[in-house]
Amino acid sequence: MKQETDSYPFVLKFIHWTTALLILGLLFVGFTMTAMPFSDDKLKLYMLHKSFGLLVLALVFVRVVAKLLSPKVKPLDTHKPWETFLAKITHVLLYFALFALPISGLIMSWAGEFPVSFFGLPVPSLMPKNHDVFERSQDFHEFLALGVLVLVFLHMAGAAKHHLIDRDLTMMRMMNSKNYNFLGAFAVLALLGSVWLASAALVAIDLADDKGISEQVERADEGADDHEDTVKKLDSDEWAIVADQSSLAFEATQYGQAFKGGFAFDGRIVFDPDHLDRSLADISIDIASIKTGSDDRDKQAVSAEWFDVKAFPKARFVTEKFESTGANQFTAHGELTIRDVTLPVSFPFTLTIEKAHGERTARMSAELTLNRLDFGVGSGQWKSTETIGDAVKISLSVHAVRKKD
Repeated sequence: MKQETDSYPFVLKFIHWTTALLILGLLFVGFTMTAMPFSDDKLKLYMLHKSFGLLVLALVFVRVVAKLLSPKVKPLDTHKPWETFLAKITHVLLYFALFALPISGLIMSWAGEFPVSFFGLPVPSLMPKNHDVFERSQDFHEFLALGVLVLVFLHMAGAAKHHLIDRDLTMMRMMNSKNYNFLGAFAVLALLGSVWLASAALVAIDLADDKGISEQVERADEGADDHEDTVKKLDSDEWAIVADQSSLAFEATQYGQAFKGGFAFDGRIVFDPDHLDRSLADISIDIASIKTGSDDRDKQAVSAEWFDVKAFPKARFVTEKFESTGANQFTAHGELTIRDVTLPVSFPFTLTIEKAHGERTARMSAELTLNRLDFGVGSGQWKSTETIGDAVKISLSVHAVRKKD
């Protein structure tokens, strides 16, 4: 039979109060930062939030091990059966939540391609980008945070009841103090603090929900014309881009962690590999269509500090010439305009053309790397490459069809 004791050992006391302070701080910061506008400060706050979240995960693990190895604390005669039962249920749920909360945060970051570090030490991702997993883990993380608020309130209320009403040793056994006045003041302040924290969290959630609904309406309006027919009457060497089988993707870095995104695009392509002098491409990129898996990141990308979509809704690439560099290998030379900056850009690409049932299909793929700062993308605080890297890898895949001969 496990040995019993009248008080908790020092290790459990230390972990208990350290974890309690960290959890209260993380809950407050977590609900507050979600309502903050996207900025470098917000990203730094997120990184600290993750670091302290991992610290909590480690402390809870150590606490479970220490609790299993420590003598059992004797129950008090003042504890009623229903109080003992409620305390056990609350503790079990708290342990579950304190494990699940940081783990769901990790999954959310990994699935959304957000960097994770433990006070500067990178934590490698254990899963690929997955938008559905990102959204579900985000919802679960927020649900757990609210659950922890309720459980912490119940825990504090129970502790305050035992100390202020029952006048028993429940709180003293964890605090190792004989100063009832100090304990009483702490219990009252803790109880009031938990109520205030819950109120602040609910207000922050309301603000975040209102913002999310507005953004959803805006995105719905912008995407109303997504299903327009892309096949038009074409010239003999003109190709129609098949939008749902083509992609313009990019990869950038945030605190050294790669994240991916993409844009919708369309345009005019006239191409004949045997007559490159008569070939051309005029591609228009819809900047407002950017998708990276994060609404905050997408909203910031179209702001004035980045692409400034209100002033420059489109980026454009127009070829000046093509050259053949080998079998199915070509190089496009042209000018790329992003915002109000136009620069010469050349990139190699692979092209295969097939004919079936009187219709020609073409598949083109290319990769190139651009420097966002060359085009003025990222001004003010975002000129620094400490948070967002300057190199952006572009991957272009085009599936196009030509009218029947």
